Amino acid sequence: MKKTKLIRTIFAAIVIQTSSHVYAGELSPGLSERLQLIQHKEHISVIVRMADQADLNVAIKGIMGRNKAIRSRNVIRALQSTAAIRQKDIIAFLKKEKSFGNVVDYIPFWIFNGFTLQAIPEVIRNSNSTANLVSN
Repeated sequence: MKKTKLIRTIFAAIVIQTSSHVYAGELSPGLSERLQLIQHKEHISVIVRMADQADLNVAIKGIMGRNKAIRSRNVIRALQSTAAIRQKDIIAFLKKEKSFGNVVDYIPFWIFNGFTLQAIPEVIRNSNSTANLVSN
């Protein structure tokens, strides 16, 4: 059961990370165009992938052979640690904007360093400049 869940989680991360064309530190052209076309206070949903991702090579370096459990634990720790550290500032920003009604919801992820965001265009643009983001 745990193995199936891990495989599904890894597959989901790969799909999310390769699902659209993205550009480090700037909004994708499709999203930029969409943000220009919608109303100022209309909330839209996006998936945000932060540019800084965990270095999994470091997490598994030196672990050979049958140590799959150790490798898996190290990978999970590296993913969780990267997300916790790198998302700290942007989450604080989103909490503040949520209190103003500019953010409906956000869900942080650790399987890849990113989050879903439902917010007004201004927050999405500012999120992009607040942290080093790659937005889909």
